[in-house]
This record gives sequence, C-alpha cells and structure tokens, in this order.
Amino acid sequence: MARVYISALGAGKYHATTYCTPQNESDTISTRFIQEATVLLDCKNWSESDRILLLLTSKAREVNWNDNGETEGLRNVLNKLKLKPHIHDVDITSGGSKDDIWEAFDTIYNLLNEGDEVTVDITHGFRYLPLLMVVVLNYAKATKHISIRNIFYGNYEAQKDGCSPILDLSSFDHLLDWTGALDQFLTSGDASRASALAKRRTLLQSESVDSPDTPADSREAIAESMLEFTRAISTCRGPQLSEAAKHLKTNIAAGLRLDLSPPFQELLKLLDDRLVDFQGDTVHDGIAAAKWCLQHNLIQQGLTILTETLTCSIIERSGIPLDSFEQRQLASSAIHIGVCKLQNKPDKWRGDAKKQPEIMRQYLDNSSEWRAIAKILYGNLANVRNDIDHAGWRADPKAAQDFINDLTTYIESAEEALGIHRTQE
Repeated sequence: MARVYISALGAGKYHATTYCTPQNESDTISTRFIQEATVLLDCKNWSESDRILLLLTSKAREVNWNDNGETEGLRNVLNKLKLKPHIHDVDITSGGSKDDIWEAFDTIYNLLNEGDEVTVDITHGFRYLPLLMVVVLNYAKATKHISIRNIFYGNYEAQKDGCSPILDLSSFDHLLDWTGALDQFLTSGDASRASALAKRRTLLQSESVDSPDTPADSREAIAESMLEFTRAISTCRGPQLSEAAKHLKTNIAAGLRLDLSPPFQELLKLLDDRLVDFQGDTVHDGIAAAKWCLQHNLIQQGLTILTETLTCSIIERSGIPLDSFEQRQLASSAIHIGVCKLQNKPDKWRGDAKKQPEIMRQYLDNSSEWRAIAKILYGNLANVRNDIDHAGWRADPKAAQDFINDLTTYIESAEEALGIHRTQE
C-alpha cells in the first residue's frame, strides 16, 4: 500500500499567487503552480515507496512542464523540493473524442495499484477531467480497494487579502461513499460497507468541507448500530431485535441533532423512515422484522422470525412471561391441544402438557385470544418453514418464488390477526 498524488497540468499561462489552506491561513506558499502548494501540503513527509504523478498533454508538457526560456517549468520546481517520492510525468490525451476520454480513463486507472491511498488535485486540466477522475477513483475503489486521502482545488479567482484558498473537497467523496453504503443497507439489509466506512471516517459536517469531526462518541455509532441490527435479523436473534432496532433509531436521532451536511441529513431521514415499524414491542417488532426480511430477500429468516413471533404472541396473550424456552414448548402443546379439540380431554394430553396442567389450562382458557394466530401456525406456516430449513430435501419441495408469496401472505394474515395496522410500502 502506497500513497499517490495525481494532478493534471494545464497548458494555460499561470500567474503567481499566494495559496493558503482554510485550516491554517498562515500556512502559505507563493507559486505559479498549485501543484507545488498541494504537494507540499500533503506529500512532504512521504517515502520513496510513494508516488507523485503529473498528467500532461503534449501542449502542457511544452508550455508548463519544461522550462521554456521565459519561465521555470513545474518539473524543476518540484525537483527543487527534494522530496523522497519519485515524480512521474505521464502522457495523457487531450480528450478530443469519446475514445480519447476512454483512453484517459485507462491511463489514470493503470497508474493505481492495489490499496493505494490517493490524493488528487483537480485544479487544472480539461473540463472533463474532474468528472472522469471521480469515475476512475470510484471504479478503483471497487476493483483495487484504493482509498481517497484528499481532493484539492486551488481557487485562484477567490483571492482575499492576497490569498487564494486551497479547498479540500474530499467530503463530497465521503458523501458518495455513504450514499452507496446506506443504499446497500436499505436495498439488501447489509451494513458491512457502512461499518467499514465508519472505522476510517467521521460523519460529514455542514457547509464547510473542512469543518471539524463530530464528537468521538458519535463517529461510529450509526454504522455500528446498523451492523448490530442487521446481524440480529440475519441470525434470527428474536430476543435482541427490539433492542437492536431501538439502538439504531436512537443513534439516528442523535445524528440528526448534529450539525451535519443537508445531503447527509436526508440520508439519515430516509434511514429513519424505513425503521418506523419498529416500536419497541416484542411482537410488533417481530412482525416488522419479518417484513424487513421480505423486503430484503431474507426469506428463510423471515419465515423463522414470523413463526417464533406468533408463538410469542400466544404466550403474551395468555398472560405468561416470555422468559423461558419451556413456555414456548408449552405454548406449542396448547396450540396442538386446541387445534385437535382436546381441551376437555386432559387424559389425552402428553409430555409437558400433562406435567403442568395448571399452566396448560391457563393457555387454553385464553384460547379465544389466540385462536386466529394458531390457525396461521398450524395452517401451513410450519410446513413451509420446514421445507426451507431442510433446503428442499424432502418430498414435494416448493419452488423458490412460492416461499416469497407464502411469506407475504402469512405476514398479512398475522397483521390482521394481531390487529397491526399495515404501513404503506
């Protein structure tokens, strides 16, 4: 893994100015070339294994890279800095056609190696280059796992008190990354990308791309609670679902109170809206989790969570605490006795039902509260769950689409039986 600086040198006539950074306006350098300023800003402590890359058209090489008899070229300016990284001058097309731009894409992409940490100066060069650079870098993030250190822009025209500011635009790159990560979470339920981002970056602040980080205790909170939530769902951790959803919603609310950039606030609001069904109640949140599974193609998890949630609702409606595996066994026995109409035939009760007739009677005396729920469980849901749990290795296995259709139907039936108002999808 190496650090890489990339900048395009234009063919215009550059005039000297004093460049400064918004973080430290006393840190200035007077030069014709923004590259001299940004190299000193980021590369002066780099090593021999790092690289400084200058993209040059033939005209830029002639006018601004080499000495031209009147002015000193950028090559000599950079060499005089005596930096450790090797300085590479790279030929690039002028971008006169789409084929030329694709060639430029390949040129820039091939300069990058696996895991490079990249600083880009987009001040000069043809107008298509900044957009092309964004595309190349995002492509290389996926294929070569590069990361962005800084994106610099020297705003020559915005001189104030004799100083031209150097802006770090890397927060816009961060926003692109977070947009992709949250979209992945909302479409697939996978929070791993957001978690990875949070470990190396802070959340965006409003307005200034150079504003300070958010407080340390909130840097990773949203992404890590997203990961906690998705793990609870993907591994069917029923007892933890409500707490995981509550934790995530709490951290989102805390994030929305921070001074975040408006685009990032919109992303958090979108995330918050998708969690509206989770309200802190075990049964209600279990149904919400089953719906989340359906929306994110976690069909096996959805069937499992729905089955166990309906069992929870029977236990609750019988006035019995949800705190032991034994109660789940007794609830299943009660459903069987009720479905088989053995309520008044205790001599035919078996197993735990026979051992604990008082508790069994408590279930059965409240059967009017859960009869509709039992019909769902004993209708075909248990059979569908067994089919998918056994990977279809059984007689007359269902087709894949059938599970999606069944889960949709069972969720609708469960909401009706439990009196849960359906939210608009």
